[in-house]
Amino acid sequence: MAVSYLLLIVLSVASSTLACIHPTQHYNTMGCIPSKVIDGTGCPRSYYCPNLSERAPDKCYLFGQVYDLGQQLPPDQTISNCATLSCEIGYDDKPWLSSNYENCIYPYAPDCVTQYSLDHCCPVGTVCGDDRNSLVRCNVSGSSYYEGEQVYLGFDSGKSCVCSRYYDGSQEGVVSCVEQKCNFEVFDSYRLLNGGAPVYREESFCPYDWRLPHDNDVIVPGPYHGDCSYPQCVYGNLTLTQGDSLISLITYQGIYKCRCAVPPLVHCILEKDTVNKK
Repeated sequence: MAVSYLLLIVLSVASSTLACIHPTQHYNTMGCIPSKVIDGTGCPRSYYCPNLSERAPDKCYLFGQVYDLGQQLPPDQTISNCATLSCEIGYDDKPWLSSNYENCIYPYAPDCVTQYSLDHCCPVGTVCGDDRNSLVRCNVSGSSYYEGEQVYLGFDSGKSCVCSRYYDGSQEGVVSCVEQKCNFEVFDSYRLLNGGAPVYREESFCPYDWRLPHDNDVIVPGPYHGDCSYPQCVYGNLTLTQGDSLISLITYQGIYKCRCAVPPLVHCILEKDTVNKK
């Protein structure tokens, strides 16, 4: 059996932050500017986020770009190729991104392979019966995919992928991918703009949720607590120095472990609670 080569064609450019041990996808999504100083964790010492610190009251923001009221976003700047976004006035008289999604209804046939393209939202066709034999195959982690099928690389991969054909006559498939876009600026903007901290699951690429400050949050001092030479995170009424954390919060969902690791935002990791589960 021919061996398929896994080619990950990603739209983002590799940077020094790839080695960072803390999640920074929320900063990358918002177009924040990383410090040129890399600390011992492999992360930028901090980020500069003008779309948070210098936000205009009559504009919409997405992926580091600014849009006027009434403006429709370009197709290549939306959260996915399924969405149409426009900058509108919301119910609270503040600008927000209004979204409309394409409804994909495609008939299923048991002897057909549904075909997908990375630049289309809905299926682009089917290949049925003996015609499937003309399709190349991709073999990934013990699973085989027909040319045109969507390939699942895992929840934490952060990529949308399809099995594709090399254009050199080869019968070996290649997995082509684009990086997924995090949609919190559209669907979680309220909590983002009200001081929320991005919450990541241990296996997630994008923030899973946003945690608003609580009145009973308590700082656990880190090694640089109170040292003004280190960057800080403001979380509700609390100011944390880089390296500070909050007392862990145990909920039915798991354990929230929040810290000021890469300012200016606190971030949280939602870990599974294997001790207190009954």
